[in-house]
Amino acid sequence: MTVSFTPSEKNRSDALNRVPKASLGEVEVASVVDIQDLHSKHHFGVDRTLYLTRLVDPSVKRECVESVVRSCRQCQTIDPAPSNHVLGEISVPENWARLALDVTRFQGRAYLTVVDCGPSRFAVWQEVASENAREICGHMTQIILERGSDGQ
Repeated sequence: MTVSFTPSEKNRSDALNRVPKASLGEVEVASVVDIQDLHSKHHFGVDRTLYLTRLVDPSVKRECVESVVRSCRQCQTIDPAPSNHVLGEISVPENWARLALDVTRFQGRAYLTVVDCGPSRFAVWQEVASENAREICGHMTQIILERGSDGQ
């Protein structure tokens, strides 16, 4: 058996099965319920939910998806909207309530820098093999397991 690629314009089957857009009439757009159903499967954020929704209906507006994600109770309990702070001021009154993260380069090596924004200003510096999400999450998990969720 051999498999070969046939461009659509040369494929007789495509030409026979193609339906002109004009004959389709109005295409039903995704409703808020459809977006909620899609979002509730994985609880992705706005960008990913918008991407997946637009695979079904390219006309979906970002504002509609933002509204669905913002009103999702499960997402709000797990990942509440970030608190606002004065530009340049990220201090919080309690230790380990907010952490600042960055990947810093020093002498050709990459380091994960984690700084407690509370009064302690405790800092952790760990060398990382790469800057991908899996690597960073692994280091953050290790830091939390070592220090505890309250930094003690």
